Amino acid sequence: MKMARPRQNEPDAIPLFPVVGIGASAGGLAAFECFIEAVPEKTGISFVFIAHLDPVHESALPEIIQKKTKMKVFQVYDNMVLKPDCVFIIPPTDRKKNECSQYA
Repeated sequence: MKMARPRQNEPDAIPLFPVVGIGASAGGLAAFECFIEAVPEKTGISFVFIAHLDPVHESALPEIIQKKTKMKVFQVYDNMVLKPDCVFIIPPTDRKKNECSQYA
């Protein structure tokens, strides 16, 4: 499990928190749903979902996962800051480069 570090010299930096990455093939939707339904709302963990999906079609994964959890669900974009107690979905067109995401 990777621990996110707060940015230096940032007055509102939060303490270290774990980041859990979960990947699945296109058929992994049921596994994502079962997993996130079983996770409590307040864990102090940031969850990152990566699904192998067709980049030609827009993914409904963020909306589907949001219906299964009380945590906030976000589709990731460049330089997005990860936060604990949230779910982040990597878009199908973006095979995430670690350096593009930042940690809160």
